[in-house]
Amino acid sequence: MSGIQDVGLQLSALSTKATKTASQLVAYSRWLGQVSDSVLRLLQTTTHRNYQNLLTYLSIAQTRLGVAAASLQTAASCADAWLAAHVVASSERPPLDTSSVIEYLDSNPINSVDASGQNYNSATLVRPELDNSSEEYLSIVKAIDGADIPHRAISPFGRYRPTDEIVERLGGGDMTEGSCSSLAFAYVGNKAGYDVLDFRDGGSRRFFGANSSIEMITKLPGVSSETVFGKDDAESANQLLSTLIPGKEYYLATGLHAAIVRKNNGKYEYLELQSSSNNGWQELNDSVLATRFGCSCSKILEFPNFLIDVDSLADSQEFLDILGYINTAETEQHKGESGHVK
Repeated sequence: MSGIQDVGLQLSALSTKATKTASQLVAYSRWLGQVSDSVLRLLQTTTHRNYQNLLTYLSIAQTRLGVAAASLQTAASCADAWLAAHVVASSERPPLDTSSVIEYLDSNPINSVDASGQNYNSATLVRPELDNSSEEYLSIVKAIDGADIPHRAISPFGRYRPTDEIVERLGGGDMTEGSCSSLAFAYVGNKAGYDVLDFRDGGSRRFFGANSSIEMITKLPGVSSETVFGKDDAESANQLLSTLIPGKEYYLATGLHAAIVRKNNGKYEYLELQSSSNNGWQELNDSVLATRFGCSCSKILEFPNFLIDVDSLADSQEFLDILGYINTAETEQHKGESGHVK
């Protein structure tokens, strides 16, 4: 048997098994959707603690099953295309019945996710019931309500958006005194599938830029974070950056700035969101820590430096609800061509 025939047989088997497995995953995904509906109907009026988290993880599981089904179906289609082009004998194989999988993928919101499995098409967010919420969440809400900051609920965007599109809609020339922290948190909401805008300014900007508020967010249940106290901001920041896992995104607050960061191709990058003309991923090094992040060295006081896993924030229903205190009507944003990075 020639090499190409051997590959053809393997791809033929792959196509058949992939389509069959995709059909099974679709069935499981549908079943999880039914379970989620039952949970929502039965528990939303009870005092069961953490039922919102249950719904969140059921939704994530359903989404990721759908992603797997879509990936397998695409693999099967690619295999069939290669077979048709390179192995004449493949035309003798009966066509596979993929109609149920394709119909489901076309009509289900899982089409709005990418290969990472992130839930980009979340359901309408229901505010957590105070009786069933964590003490950490209640502390944040109490502090925000005490500052008289209105809550504007966030809503699902309805489809997957790449980072460039999110940056285009969210970022802009900053006409406030500096909305870096709230913008970074708003970005997390967008990555979770919601349409969250910022540049609200006022009490909202001040609250989400305060170290005490950031610290409270790091303590929300399920949120993964690390805090380093130090007299040298750059040294502390580099200590945190050294823990970055390639392919993941993080919220970093150090010096006088906060931004989303990542490790990409062996280099650190930060996401600029406050420029009127140059937003997006940019290199992050010691020079940038000094000039853009305002990192300095204190001989007396130790200051906190925060690193938060973006995925853990996106998976927190309580954090997503808190974004309502950042979310701003499009016509009320303080951003524009005269704004600049701060």
